[in-house]
Amino acid sequence: MDVSEVKKLDAYLKRLFGNARIHVVPTKAERIRVVPRLRKKDSAEVYVGNEYIGVLFFDEKDARSSYFELPILALDLDEPGLLKE
Repeated sequence: MDVSEVKKLDAYLKRLFGNARIHVVPTKAERIRVVPRLRKKDSAEVYVGNEYIGVLFFDEKDARSSYFELPILALDLDEPGLLKE
């Protein structure tokens, strides 16, 4: 994704959710993607690379606020080296 595509995505998400505070920023590491949900207007899915990491919720009552829900599964905690004992 080049800079012009990032700007287009940024503008699109701002229009879609009616929130000028959304910012899509490219990174040289694994890319963070914010993807609109098909049937939900108040939230978007967030990915790092191809891995789903959570949902970003937009507060309709307070346009200055949004919430990120990051589920942590027991399976995720079983990864070798994650918890040092």
